[in-house]
Amino acid sequence: CRIALAQLEVQIALGLNIKVTYVSSYQAQVTVLNAPRLATIGNGAFYACRNLTSVYFPSLVEVTGTDAFYNCTGLTSVTIPDSVTSIGDYAFSSCTGLTSITIPDSVTSIGSYAFSGCTGLTSITIPDSVTSIGESAFSGCTGLTGIRIPASVVSIGKSAFAGCEIKGKKLGVIGLGAIGGMVANAAVSLGMTVMGYDPYITAKAAWSLAPSVRQASDYKEIFQNCDYMSLHVPATPQTKNMINA
Repeated sequence: CRIALAQLEVQIALGLNIKVTYVSSYQAQVTVLNAPRLATIGNGAFYACRNLTSVYFPSLVEVTGTDAFYNCTGLTSVTIPDSVTSIGDYAFSSCTGLTSITIPDSVTSIGSYAFSGCTGLTSITIPDSVTSIGESAFSGCTGLTGIRIPASVVSIGKSAFAGCEIKGKKLGVIGLGAIGGMVANAAVSLGMTVMGYDPYITAKAAWSLAPSVRQASDYKEIFQNCDYMSLHVPATPQTKNMINA
């Protein structure tokens, strides 16, 4: 698949079903390829197949190889079965059309650069089975709004989440005194949407806030609507157990 494909649909369910209507200058016509005992998707198997839109792995697949779906920019949907134990290096790198992906409980390692450059990726679920996240695994995933790293993870590689930008994300600031106000204003300058809550804010502090900082009715509104939160409150009986009550 390193050659240009005009149209390609791949379904890997109980086997492989590949329909190709045009293959570069070779004029090859491939209609069906059945591989019911497929256990491994090899290195570069679908490298740069830009018209590939969806993939369904057979239940026997255990490994996705290095560069398996690298630069498949048209890929929007991936279903990974619970037979897969390892996602290889660069496996889905630069698949800019992917918006979400769920990794099954069987996976223990996510390779280096596995999802790097997937700019359309907005959500990903990492199961408790994963122990290792490789170098730059999610680097450049600028669309991610949040990610949960389970307690099972013992190793996160260098720059694993580098470039997951905060621009456009929502920050909630609880406590808008001198420090909280500075944080709110700095976040606005970075392109974040900022929501603040402080029932005791002074007029001076309010005047110092950027005009775009929106007032929340209570701190629960921040919990419900923001991607990140910054807490700037004194330790008092009133603030005790505000988080993890």
